[in-house]
Amino acid sequence: MALSLNKPKLDNLASDIWKSAERLRGKFKAYEYQGVILPIIVIRRLECVLIDWRANKAADVLKKRPKLTEKELTKLVKELELNPKQCPFSNKTNWTLRKVYEEDHALLERIASSRMLPEN
Repeated sequence: MALSLNKPKLDNLASDIWKSAERLRGKFKAYEYQGVILPIIVIRRLECVLIDWRANKAADVLKKRPKLTEKELTKLVKELELNPKQCPFSNKTNWTLRKVYEEDHALLERIASSRMLPEN
């Protein structure tokens, strides 16, 4: 079965991504831009992998312990994530790019600016 793309939705997504990238790039010269966008892409990819890993691990745990509350399950999965034998990498904080953006989307720009621009 061939996958069909929703062209308008894809165009909107691409437009939103470029608008965000342009807002970030506003503080940087063109040659510095790669130092901003590449780390964000890598961080987001790691977040996506962890989202899938957590969902799979939660499903496995619930099979064995179906009476766990959501809070207990979340805590247990986080503990497993922080164990290097269970998960090759982890996010030790509760921060994600989405949460930072939703809390204060200008914060990403300020964080990137403070780390990228040399102090005078």
